[in-house]
Amino acid sequence: MNLARLLSQGESETVEFKASFNDEALETIGAFANAAGGSLLIGVEPTGAVPGVSVGKKTLEDWANRIQEATDPRLQPSMTKVEHNGKMISDHRGAVGGGRTGECSRTIL
Repeated sequence: MNLARLLSQGESETVEFKASFNDEALETIGAFANAAGGSLLIGVEPTGAVPGVSVGKKTLEDWANRIQEATDPRLQPSMTKVEHNGKMISDHRGAVGGGRTGECSRTIL
């Protein structure tokens, strides 16, 4: 994963920056799942600045539950955490019903 490249290129059809995990982030995940996938960077300002976000023990589990509740068919995300320059990065991938695979990858926290 080349996070520096994603940040320097800015937002596009397949890259979104969100300051926090909120309803807009859920909409982006749904859009990526219905398209060819993409990268959602949470904890990144629209300018590309990376303040990060606080992540507790159950944060990713809570986010996974919110993703499942907000998508139909339900997106079953699998999240892997990695640290990058003191910030948490999570790779989100998920399978949706009907054999389709929706993907939302490279989420920085």
